[in-house]
Amino acid sequence: MDLVHGFGAWTYRAAVEGLLGLSLRDGMLQIAPSLPPSWPGYSATLRTKGGGTLEVEVENPDHTGRDVVEMRIDGKSVSDDLVAFPPRGSVSRVHVRLGRKSGSIANSA
Repeated sequence: MDLVHGFGAWTYRAAVEGLLGLSLRDGMLQIAPSLPPSWPGYSATLRTKGGGTLEVEVENPDHTGRDVVEMRIDGKSVSDDLVAFPPRGSVSRVHVRLGRKSGSIANSA
C-alpha cells in the first residue's frame, strides 16, 4: 500500500511542478508553467503554512504553453518569476500570461 501512496504523491508532484510550473525556490514560489498548448490556462489557490493565500491565474492566449511574458502581483508588473508568500491573513493575486518568447521573463530553472 505504501508504494501506491508514494506513486500517487510523485504523480501529483510531477503535475504541480512539471505541468503547472509551481515549485519552491529560495523560500519563494517559482512559476514557470509547461502546459499543453491546447490548454487555455489554469487557476490555483495556495494556502501557506504561515496563513497567507496566493491566488494564481495563468493564461495561455497564444497557445504556447510556456514562456512567461507578463507577471503581475496584486496588479503590479514584476520582472522575475518568483513570488513571495504573503503574511498571515493576507491574499496576494498573481496573474501570469504566457506567450511568444520575444518578451518573456527570464525563467531561471
